[in-house]
Amino acid sequence: MLKQQKMFKDKDLYFTNAMCKKVAGESQDNIQLFLPEKMWENTDSRKKVLVLTHELSMTGAPIVLLYAVEVLKEEGYQLFILSQKDGMLKEKFLDKQIPVLIDGELYKNNRWLSYAKEFDLIFVNTIVPFSCIEQLKDVDIPVVWWIHDAKEGYERYLKYVLPKSIGEHVKIYCVSDYAKKVLLTFRPQYSADVLLYGLPDLSIFPRGKFRFDCNEQKKIFLTVGTLENRKGQDVLLEAIEKMETEEREKSIFYFIGAVKMESVFKKLQKSMKKYPETVRWIPELDRNDIMDAYAQATAVICCSRDDPMPVFMAETMMMAGICICSENTGTSTLISPGENGFLYKNNSSEELAKCITYILKNNKKLDNICMAARETYEKSFALSIFRQHLLRIMEQNMQKDTK
Repeated sequence: MLKQQKMFKDKDLYFTNAMCKKVAGESQDNIQLFLPEKMWENTDSRKKVLVLTHELSMTGAPIVLLYAVEVLKEEGYQLFILSQKDGMLKEKFLDKQIPVLIDGELYKNNRWLSYAKEFDLIFVNTIVPFSCIEQLKDVDIPVVWWIHDAKEGYERYLKYVLPKSIGEHVKIYCVSDYAKKVLLTFRPQYSADVLLYGLPDLSIFPRGKFRFDCNEQKKIFLTVGTLENRKGQDVLLEAIEKMETEEREKSIFYFIGAVKMESVFKKLQKSMKKYPETVRWIPELDRNDIMDAYAQATAVICCSRDDPMPVFMAETMMMAGICICSENTGTSTLISPGENGFLYKNNSSEELAKCITYILKNNKKLDNICMAARETYEKSFALSIFRQHLLRIMEQNMQKDTK
């Protein structure tokens, strides 16, 4: 049972006078403090990190943040989560004995700075809290800014609102070379390095509960992601249309993801009506079921027009699966075509159809590609590798005089 309010302690990092006033005062409707039943005792020896994120949903960027926080917790860092929006991920943090503060007006004022200065480092997740970065420009505390964001957001509005300059104490790390390239296209005056995320190895856990309801003779292809223009599901639908009838009838394509754009969903509905034995839609699968889905798939397709580092491609590699990936993704730089996966260019449905057909005709000869995909996960996304990079970055940037 979670406690939303608790007796505040004197000289406790989590309960500074400033924080008590904000939580218990007039703005209580907009601020909620959630505490685990058990919490580490505050000591001066532990390095203290404020983790700031835009939301606590069970989506890509917040989920990989969870894995980063787990690494830091295991290494003895004392952590506090600050988010503008609540979500299911909050429970995960509380289970790890990490307090969570939800501030619905986080971007409207700078009241959070009154307690942020108590920390040795601020870890900011995604580009969304850019206004907080601007507020930190002249604050003497190290900031690590982990950016995961796609080109579309910059073109739509971020290029107009991102700070023109940031303090030298703000160090930017992008989730892929693709994300870095996009950021520097719109803010060439920034300096950025790359920090790939890490994923726990879920391939080692037995599952076997989820099964696709389809003819066992069919070759299963998946794509995962909300139905929207950026994710490129229409490119895959066009590729299906361009396949030879014989090859198309050997296959079944599952589109897994919630509807974000009705126009894309209508195209999917039209294809499902035309090819009811070939095209299917699943609104969502939980984490265990999606791993079962990867295990059953002949290949997993990322048809995105713009995707910094799609988690489902890394998960496919983790499961020793075959990836077919658009060049317009962060994953593309890690794939050598025909060696550890397949690439297609220019959002070309013709090229994508050729990749699918090749896999159908050579399915029994692709074991080496599966093994190489798994090796790519181990070299690039394994938590042990991520841990090394993250801890090096934290030590490089951590405030020297810990409190």
